[in-house]
Amino acid sequence: MTREIHVFFTALMFYTRIPCPSWVDHSESLLNSSSRYFPFIGLIVGGMGAVVFGLSYLVFPLNISILLSMAATIWITGAFHEDGFGDLCDGLGGGWTVEQRLDIMKDSRMGAFGVIGMGFILVIKFAALSELEPYLILIALPVAHTVSRMAPVVMMTTLSYVQLDQLSKVKPLATQVGLKSLIFASLTAIIPMIFLELGQIIYVAGAFVAALLIMMYFLKTRLGGYTGDGLGATQQLTEVFIYLALCLPILAVI
Repeated sequence: MTREIHVFFTALMFYTRIPCPSWVDHSESLLNSSSRYFPFIGLIVGGMGAVVFGLSYLVFPLNISILLSMAATIWITGAFHEDGFGDLCDGLGGGWTVEQRLDIMKDSRMGAFGVIGMGFILVIKFAALSELEPYLILIALPVAHTVSRMAPVVMMTTLSYVQLDQLSKVKPLATQVGLKSLIFASLTAIIPMIFLELGQIIYVAGAFVAALLIMMYFLKTRLGGYTGDGLGATQQLTEVFIYLALCLPILAVI
């Protein structure tokens, strides 16, 4: 139990800005084990985003409340995943070979492809959330942040990690996922979906699979595997797909 507490706080420390106890240490072993808590971290982040939206909506119009909730989730994570998406856009857009793409992704500076990609994905998030009823936004934020963080866990079990050289822009990254961790993460990802209707659950599941397959294809064919930036980009695309799926009209499900 003591080790599990350390593993959880390791995940919280690396993937959010939420303060952790001073006694929390980190190691490669703890970081690798922390992958099981990815969806749980998403539940915390999405839950906080929902709280900010709910409180803001008591005072401000819908659009402002959505923007404040988005800003809150970005601040909580330190734009960790958005940065990964931007880096991947730069790498895939500016490199002709695998080596060039990885080299571009190592650069801490953001290029045109990255800026445009980040801008578009944030605008799509805002536009999709704006189409939802306020009560559904309160559900959509925890659902999207939790389920989308399951996608990197699945990816780590199916693709190989692309090793970077010692001069690369190294980011903390869990690279191993055991069966128990996969099961625990899957069960955690299901928790917020109990508040959705059956049709919405089907749409969210379809969005999850579609985004995951698209990202696995691009990372496999363009990079030969996944990187930390690739995992962050996968979370972002999956999150957006889930918001878009919840905008679809619900069909009768028998």
